Amino acid sequence: MPDFRYKAFVSYSWADAEWGNWLLHAIETYRTPRAMVGKDGAHGPVPERLHPLFKDREEEAAGASIGAAVEAALRASEFLIVVCSPRSAQSQWVNHEVAWFKTHRDPDKILALIVDGEPGGGELECFPKALTHAVLPDLTVTDTPVDAPLAADARITGDGKRGARLKIAAAMLGVGLGELINRDERRRTLRTRLVVAGSLALATVMGGMAWYAIQARNEAQVQRGQAEGLVEFMIGDLRKKLQPKVQIEVLGSIADRAQAFYAVQSKYPMNEEALARRARVLKLLADIEDHRGNSGKSIALLEQSIASSRQLLERDPDNPDRILDQAFSLQGLGNILFLRGDLSGAEAKMQEAVQLTAHLVEDIGQKNEWLAEHGTALGNLGSGPIKLLALSMTG
Repeated sequence: MPDFRYKAFVSYSWADAEWGNWLLHAIETYRTPRAMVGKDGAHGPVPERLHPLFKDREEEAAGASIGAAVEAALRASEFLIVVCSPRSAQSQWVNHEVAWFKTHRDPDKILALIVDGEPGGGELECFPKALTHAVLPDLTVTDTPVDAPLAADARITGDGKRGARLKIAAAMLGVGLGELINRDERRRTLRTRLVVAGSLALATVMGGMAWYAIQARNEAQVQRGQAEGLVEFMIGDLRKKLQPKVQIEVLGSIADRAQAFYAVQSKYPMNEEALARRARVLKLLADIEDHRGNSGKSIALLEQSIASSRQLLERDPDNPDRILDQAFSLQGLGNILFLRGDLSGAEAKMQEAVQLTAHLVEDIGQKNEWLAEHGTALGNLGSGPIKLLALSMTG
């Protein structure tokens, strides 16, 4: 058999360049089913691949005439594939390429791919005249009709892209279309099964990793809870058992380490139990810092404690215990700010406490305890000017 440089020459109108690109990729990337490779086909042993294809005039040799370069590529191609559309039917280039291949090569190796128009459709005629009529040796296209070559229809209403690809491939391989379709379908089914099996295996692995991550997360939460419980014990219960003279020295060291611990823990999400514990511990730490004379740090810790309890309240806004805890903390911080001369800050905290307790007694219930807390909040908010006046007179 002749040794061809190209498996096929793709002839098309430049207006159909997108289809030309698709055809080139579809054929050059097609792999013959393994069971068919090497068997005797109509054109000799069935090859594994169908490449390369000559498609664009950009592949023509520089410095040579266009006609000579095109004819050289046609001469070096085993097949001619014509992209058929009303544009290519009117193209002089496409008609010239078909006429040359008909007179110099085997007309049976001309394949047609319909992408638009209709065969014999008048103005919508998709076949170039050179394809459906006799051609003289001087490349003149006559008016004598001849049988049209094998045509694949890539349109949705025809074979579709996949069917057209297989039809062209079968003709080039020299094998039966039915056999190629069956083997290709089995290959697609096998690939689908492999993909599904791979996906299931991946899902199993990911599921195992997720389970492990959940277990590790749960273990980490348990360990964090134990550490936080120990911190709360050392700051709360241990404080009660120490003599006042040694409280500041011992608890001061513990407080420093606890604050560093919570600075790290605050970066991770917390459940309600962890948030509640964090609010309590931060309030205890604020009290320790206040006794150490660090009022600025004490206020910062109280604000962090209130921020934690506020998160709890946002998750359960009608919980009376959450409301009372938050209102009590806000009033405590408001008093400290008032004593430091931050009147606007103190008023804001007191006002928030009043709003919370008002919601409690107006929307949830009027228990004596709740009414008393609401009255205390109103009193603290209203006593601010009196306290300020007293302090100024004392000074």
